[in-house]
Order: sequence, then C-alpha cells, then structure tokens
Amino acid sequence: PFPPTPPTPRSAPSHPPLSAEQAALRRKREGLLLSRKQVTEQLQSATHPARLHMLQAALAELDRQLDQIA
Repeated sequence: PFPPTPPTPRSAPSHPPLSAEQAALRRKREGLLLSRKQVTEQLQSATHPARLHMLQAALAELDRQLDQIA
C-alpha cells in the first residue's frame, strides 16, 4: 500500500511557556468558567425557589472568583 508518512516537526509555540503560577491560574480560570457554564445551564431548568436561590448564589460566587483572577 502506501509508505508511512514521516513525522512532521512541531512548530515552536509563538509565546513563551507559562510559569507554574501562570499555568495554575489558567487551570483555575478554566475550571471556574466550566463551573459557571454548568450552573448557568442548571439555572435554566431549575424551578424550585430554594434551588434557584442556591444556584444564583453559586453563580455570584463564581463571578466574584473570576473577577479576582482576571
């Protein structure tokens, strides 16, 4: 059949690698954004007042944490 394709060299990133602290902040931000998305989706289907209140409080806390690391 066909000969194997030779591996292509990876291009160097256009930006310097992140420090450990920067990488940790990026992971934290990505986790907060994912949590925010999940809470927002749950808010759209929640009907019980207590559940709505809890989700709104969670969303406000996630927004507060995102503002701190922005």
